[in-house]
Amino acid sequence: MEIIGVISAAGLGSRMKSDIPKPLTLLPNGMTILDFQINKFINYVDKLIVVTNEKIMNHTLFKQNNAVQYLIQPHATGMGDSVFLAEDYFIGSNSLILSWVDQVGITSSTILECLNNLNSSGMEKVIVIPTLDKRTAYIDLLVVDHKLLEVKQSREGDLISNHSRSDVGLFAISDTAEMLDLWRKGGREYAKGKITGEYNFLPFLSMMSKNGWKIQTLKARVLDGIGFNTPEEWDNYIRRIWN
Repeated sequence: MEIIGVISAAGLGSRMKSDIPKPLTLLPNGMTILDFQINKFINYVDKLIVVTNEKIMNHTLFKQNNAVQYLIQPHATGMGDSVFLAEDYFIGSNSLILSWVDQVGITSSTILECLNNLNSSGMEKVIVIPTLDKRTAYIDLLVVDHKLLEVKQSREGDLISNHSRSDVGLFAISDTAEMLDLWRKGGREYAKGKITGEYNFLPFLSMMSKNGWKIQTLKARVLDGIGFNTPEEWDNYIRRIWN
């Protein structure tokens, strides 16, 4: 069975207050974070799809990788829509791994562990989610007995304590044909944000859980949880990892 990888990289990153789209933010070694993430995933998948937009692909910093399939998301309508734009490539696969381009800390070890757990679970319908206990009060996942009972998102107005259980923007999923069917038959609207109006992805995982997928969590490494949305978070990442 082919392993399909999808990197969502369509956001422009308005909170970064930069003229450069967030996926093309430059690392100290001169590499964009988009290329950095591509290099991280490419050796673990048979096909890698990057969902991006025309502004990024037309930018002078963008360099096309011939081993990658690029898809253009015409409108920034949410992470869920971004993932399912790649449906023609992953439908029918039992080994799908997804990530967000701005989760720059994700380690190769955790990618490999995700895929190994997915393929050795012995379950037909499983979602592998590396998680961390965090104090960012941004995301909180309630997982009990292999079920994702609740997803809270501060950006959608949910109240989250300072001690929350967060994903790290990395997910491995089996039975993509039924996943796609569920998205089309109400999942998209189920995942629509109360405040942003975006079609999110995390809430859809809880709907999948209610429809038979077993949630398998992994203890992520602290490094895996490093992402960035603001200049301050980016500076913190550079200081911690590159200095």
